[in-house]
Amino acid sequence: MPECDVETNLLGIFMRKVHIALVGKQLAPVYNGIYAVLPDVVEFVYSVDSKTQMKELSYRSPCEVVKSDPLSPTDLTEILSRARSLAEKYSSDEVTLNISSGTKSWSHIFGIVFQPMENATVMYLDQTGMLWDYRKMEGHPIQPMDMKTLLSLYGSGDRDVFTNLNEYTPADTEARKKIEIIRRRFFKEFNELCTISNLDPLKTPSGSKTSKNGSVVKWERGSNGNDDVVEFSFFKQPSPEIVAVSSPHASLLAFKSGWFEYKVANILCFWKHSRNVYLNCRFKDDNDNDKNEVDVIVETSSRLLFVECKTSLYESTDVDKFASVVKAYGGSGSLGIFITDKPMNKKSYDKCITHGLLPPFSLKENHGGLLPTEALYQVLNSAISQINM
Repeated sequence: MPECDVETNLLGIFMRKVHIALVGKQLAPVYNGIYAVLPDVVEFVYSVDSKTQMKELSYRSPCEVVKSDPLSPTDLTEILSRARSLAEKYSSDEVTLNISSGTKSWSHIFGIVFQPMENATVMYLDQTGMLWDYRKMEGHPIQPMDMKTLLSLYGSGDRDVFTNLNEYTPADTEARKKIEIIRRRFFKEFNELCTISNLDPLKTPSGSKTSKNGSVVKWERGSNGNDDVVEFSFFKQPSPEIVAVSSPHASLLAFKSGWFEYKVANILCFWKHSRNVYLNCRFKDDNDNDKNEVDVIVETSSRLLFVECKTSLYESTDVDKFASVVKAYGGSGSLGIFITDKPMNKKSYDKCITHGLLPPFSLKENHGGLLPTEALYQVLNSAISQINM
């Protein structure tokens, strides 16, 4: 627990830093507000529906938490009474009021009550990481929380797995390039063996699969510092063509379009707003089974970018699933985008827009003369400073 910042007024009377936070479903702006202010006392205003969020924030608060009863989200008389009561209760303290979460009725009425008070500052944290001071009518960026802390606010646990891009090696890069060439040369067989088969080398450390025409893939996960080995035997007359790939993550690259996810992750790591890039993000249930997956998560200087990587999209329901994962684990401030090899069909494209995702981006589309990487960075640069509606 950090030391509280104690202020003494001219009369020698102890003045506390009191932080009043309106609590709704979005925890990140409340959490960030507390750590931006570092008060002596936090009082949460919450409803019956946001009691779980209040308890989570209370557990994480660095200073004293004052308990109160739930407040109606709609009864204007009750809301006004609570705002006036808290204003009187903390009239001798230095008060900050965070209106970033909770209901609009709360924000409006509490703002009306506290804005005229000389000892109070109404504040708001937006989705881009800016803290707005409505007394000074100015804003400044705050220190963002790290990815795992943010995800944990929305239910991510210790069992969840995230692989930092830094764990991949130059040998993985060479393996990725080799696999992409193999896929191009033997597209039908590769697709049957490694893509639509949905084999998961994390669950099956070794094994083999045979295609309808007799082509075979074998894999062996490395252990004790040894590399993964993936061997392809493509059916050809008069004899099969055998190609082997070896690297620390070769099996992850070969199956389920892992090579494409790694290619996209490498592009995103050079984006100017990127701080950390994670692949193979798996959210686990209590039995350690995969509950949800995200191909790539990018930690930026202000918010998270969730990325679903598809060589091509077969089912538009994949859009529904991805959008729900972004909302469930990233909150309303996170961004989500499909990055595909082939352009997405109109039905799936429209679904992305309907769900509030960024417009899908294809590496093989015409981008007005720009390189795909440059065009993608332009899209992301524009999106990161915008507020999700």
